[in-house]
Parts: sequence; structure tokens; C-alpha cells
Amino acid sequence: MGLITLKDWNEKQPIQLCDEQVRRLVRKGLIYPAPEMYGRCYLVEETAVRLNNHQSLIPGNTSKKLLRRIINGCHEKKRKNS
Repeated sequence: MGLITLKDWNEKQPIQLCDEQVRRLVRKGLIYPAPEMYGRCYLVEETAVRLNNHQSLIPGNTSKKLLRRIINGCHEKKRKNS
């Protein structure tokens, strides 16, 4: 499991993209694990995968509000008595 250049990684993919499209994927964070900049080129693990726009590393059943409350440690909202 070594590091290879982004160009070599792209050649091993089933559908090869042009260099600019691969760099766009890197900037959007759609390659996991994220490539590292080394000098003028990116190095990526051989086992890295390309994520689709709709894929996420966070499970789908969690809401953003819940994650925010967990991270910030906010208390439960008070309910109005009616």
C-alpha cells in the first residue's frame, strides 16, 4: 500500500478521466483517502476510491442538526407549554 501519483492512479481506474477532471475531484474532496500535495504533484494511496457526488462518509440516517448538537454539546431544546 504505497503512494503513487494521481496520473498513475487515474490510469488504473476503469473509466479514465482527463487530468483536469481528476484535479477537480481532488479539490472537491471526492477521492478517499484524500491525496497529499508533494511538490507540484499529488500523491494518493493505491487503494484510494472515487466517491460519487451523492456518496458520503457519514451514514445517511443522521441529520446535520443532530451532528451539530453532538459536536457542540448543545442541550435539548426547551418545549413551549401550550
